[in-house]
Amino acid sequence: MPQPFLRMVPLIAFPVAAVSLISCGRPGSSGSDTGDRYYAVAESLFNVSAYDSSLRYFRAAAALFEADSAWERWTDCQNYVIDVFRDRGQYDSALAVIAHGKVVTARFVGIRSLPYAWMLNKEGLVFKAQGKTHEALTSLENALEIRKLLLPPTNEQIAWSLNNISIVYYARGEREKALQYARSADSLIALALGPEHNDRAMVLNSLATILSSLGDYTSAREVLEQALRIQQRGRGSAREIARTYYHLGITYVRLGDHKAGLQYYEKALDLTRPLLPPSSESALALQFSVALVLKELGRHDEAMTKFSSILSIRLKETVQNPLEIARVYDQIGETRLKQGRHGEALEALREG
Repeated sequence: MPQPFLRMVPLIAFPVAAVSLISCGRPGSSGSDTGDRYYAVAESLFNVSAYDSSLRYFRAAAALFEADSAWERWTDCQNYVIDVFRDRGQYDSALAVIAHGKVVTARFVGIRSLPYAWMLNKEGLVFKAQGKTHEALTSLENALEIRKLLLPPTNEQIAWSLNNISIVYYARGEREKALQYARSADSLIALALGPEHNDRAMVLNSLATILSSLGDYTSAREVLEQALRIQQRGRGSAREIARTYYHLGITYVRLGDHKAGLQYYEKALDLTRPLLPPSSESALALQFSVALVLKELGRHDEAMTKFSSILSIRLKETVQNPLEIARVYDQIGETRLKQGRHGEALEALREG
């Protein structure tokens, strides 16, 4: 079965500009001007996946914005820094940035404030990525409480909190509760931003994932097709559309339509090829899903080419993941068996 496309397709989606913060900066100050230049360089580096370099510039910009009390710009920087650390598995570093951010926001705007709720939300996302679902729920529910206290009941920030909580319940295996929160998030985001707003497609992707996990693949497909229509009408980003294509691929495979599944996987590949380095977890996950479908369709030579390419990348990783390597060897062994090459199959299965 296809594996969740966790790196490229974070099931938790929280837009960079989702929180409106109080800006106490001094426009035109030299520190903020330099920070803006650093930020522009950092964002450009981030967009071409030069994460180490982008981190240095984002952190330098954040320090300048903090010194100038330009909190909105400071928060934009921190958002990127936290997400890069989280997506790279550097959770302690992400939590350290958040801890500092909580101290700063508590000092200047208080703990019952939207900036502090934003920090709690980011903390919850990192805890979720660590697998600490109890801690994640605590942070996310506290963020939701503050937002409900300070915002109108139809504000989209409340919808994002509901969506994130639904994903944590999903990770805990509490699928029915996750579905309840996801449906509430979808209803609220449609009300707050309009039913055709691009951001709604992110919530629909999460809802479809939960429906699929409950075995309701037909409803999941319908929800994803709705998300895709929204993205195509609203000119969604290539990354967002690729995520929907990927989820549609998974859904069609689970419905037994492997050919349609492969078409959607390949569409996702076409969109992400310029965005992701071949060795990234997202690219590898997508290639692995394509290879699995090729194997199921009897296109064994093509499947072997992809499995071999994935294995070559995995074996060259500085920090190897034995479980992922074993998974590829197992699939190579099964594919060789289908080709009638039993000796090579046995060798690969032993490696796995």
